Amino acid sequence: IPLRDAAFAAVAKVFSAMSQRRVQSDLHESAAKGRLGRVGHFNTISNFLADEASTAVLLSLIEESAKPLAAIENGQFAIDSTGFSTVTYDRWFDQKHGKLMAAHPWVKLHVMVGTVTNVVTGVKVSSEADCPLLPSLLATTAKRFTVKEVSGDKAYLSAKNLKAPLTPREGFDM
Repeated sequence: IPLRDAAFAAVAKVFSAMSQRRVQSDLHESAAKGRLGRVGHFNTISNFLADEASTAVLLSLIEESAKPLAAIENGQFAIDSTGFSTVTYDRWFDQKHGKLMAAHPWVKLHVMVGTVTNVVTGVKVSSEADCPLLPSLLATTAKRFTVKEVSGDKAYLSAKNLKAPLTPREGFDM
């Protein structure tokens, strides 16, 4: 199916918080109203989200959807991250301790948000630490918003982050 229809289906699925099968009726209704060109198989959503090329599409959707709130935000932003587990599940038998062991890999969602509207202005999913990601999220935010101040916890405290420009500048290594 076309990329725009796959992206629409993925966003609708996540927004509705329903399973891929259950969101199909909403997608058929959207297609009937002309908002969606074609409804694919419910696994199309998983395939779209698993494709690394979809990351750029989803990031641009997040950044573009924040644009209209630039006039409302007062220049104060906050940055933080949260961890979540992936669907991969590893299990093994530990010979040393004689017991079954298990683990889920974890990744982090790093976000920059406006403090007035709580709009997400920048986002990155990675397994990196918090500190190195502030300059890139700040640069993404500064493209569309006037940034006066950024609040964050101690995880973002570094000399490089304290010197990060609040406005986009050429030559600053992000």
